[in-house]
Order: sequence, then structure tokens, then C-alpha cells
Amino acid sequence: MKPLYILNESVPRISTQGTALRIDCEQQAPAVMAIRYISQVVAPATARWTPRALTLCMRSGVPIVFVSDHGHVLGFLHGTGSHQRSGLFDRLRELLAQPNGRRIYNVWWKSMESRQRCRLAGQLRIPPDRHRCRSLRRAMERARHARASTTLVKMVEQTWKRGLSGLVAELLADQGLDATRRRALWPQLDPASDLIALLEWSLFLPSLQELIRVQAALDRGDPPPMIRATMLTRFQHLVPDLRSRAIDVLHRLDQRLLEEGIV
Repeated sequence: MKPLYILNESVPRISTQGTALRIDCEQQAPAVMAIRYISQVVAPATARWTPRALTLCMRSGVPIVFVSDHGHVLGFLHGTGSHQRSGLFDRLRELLAQPNGRRIYNVWWKSMESRQRCRLAGQLRIPPDRHRCRSLRRAMERARHARASTTLVKMVEQTWKRGLSGLVAELLADQGLDATRRRALWPQLDPASDLIALLEWSLFLPSLQELIRVQAALDRGDPPPMIRATMLTRFQHLVPDLRSRAIDVLHRLDQRLLEEGIV
């Protein structure tokens, strides 16, 4: 089973074909996937769902994540077949109940951010004294805009961030942090945004390569729907590595909580 990402800029129509979901988008051939192979659906909030499609997902226990054009998670739909564990939620709530709980979490997050940043700096062969977050982010922005227009940079970033938001929502739900429980932690903690921010460091080099590919496709005159479909396919190729990195981050959070005696 794997997530189904429906991230087209055009408004997709999602219906059923037997026990499968059918996705129709403008200027693209219909896509059909059996519900038994889907662990989660990530779709734009503007998608047009038929009642049968929604019912099929709910009865099959396949959650739906609704994302905005900018990649932010707007909401979830869980069916009766969904099973959510509460472990991480309970432990984070216990952490926040401690006088220095927020500080402990912040120290952990900054260490994770430094780890991701230093890894990227090493890949870029940037000297250690330039690993600082602000300097590296400025260098990343300059590199992006040196290769493509602002509009194209924004298109790639938003498309991939929508996919990343869906992946993070799935991973956190697996750890017991569904949308309802995440809202219960806010505004003290926002684990989804924090995890997305960490994983975005891993997307920098692939996004540069994607900008070059998309610019070449535009220069060839490829139709926009084909370009967007190809972008989505390439993002899906990155999902296993992103998932592995996210699981490692969550494992390190588990370790930090254990060090505080929170089990």
C-alpha cells in the first residue's frame, strides 16, 4: 500500500470504478487505482469528490488529507476503518506539562535542524563557518532564482510542498498525531510544520534539478499538464527517502522523550 497523491493544479474529479478510485483531470488520461493498494489520499481542497468515492475511502479506512494550493494541510477525513494510535500525542502532552517541556522540545528541534543543515552544507561543499541557517537559506534562494524565474520556482516549491505535507500528515497519524490531536497541542507545538521544515532541507538539491528539468520542458513546448504530472512522478520517487528521514527524526524524538523519563 502507498499514498495516492492528487496534486494537479487543475481541479480533479474523483469518482469510483468498481472498488477503485478514478481520477479525471483536464488534458490527461484518467488514472485508476484499486482502493486496496492505497494507504492515504492527498488531494487539493478544490477536488470534486463524488459521494461514492468518499464513501469508498471511509469504509476502507483510507484517510483523505486536504491541502491548499500552498501545500498547507487544511483538514482530514477519516473513515470507521481508520485506526489511530495515541502514543506520541500522549507523550508530547506529558512533555508540555513539565515546566521546561517547551524548551526541551525546542532544543531537540534545533539539533535536528542543525543536523539537516550541516548535511546539506556538506553536499554543497560549503565551509563549516557558513553553515548558519540564515546564510545557507540565502544561498539556497540565490541558487534557485539563478536557474529559473520566480514563477517557476514558486510552482515547483508549491507542488512538492503539497506532497510533503501529505506525507508528513500520514507519518504523524501513524504515530498517533492525527489532525484533531495536533490541534490539541497547538499553539504550544506544531509537529507537522516542524517536520516539514526539517524535510525541506533534503528537497533543496532535488528541487534545483527539477527546476532545470521543468525549464527545459517549457522551452520544448511541453503542455503544462504533462509537466505537472511529471513533477508529481518525480516527487513520488523521492518519497521513500523522505519517509526514511522523517522516521529517523521521529525516532530521535522518541529517544529524547525517553531521556526525560516519558514513556
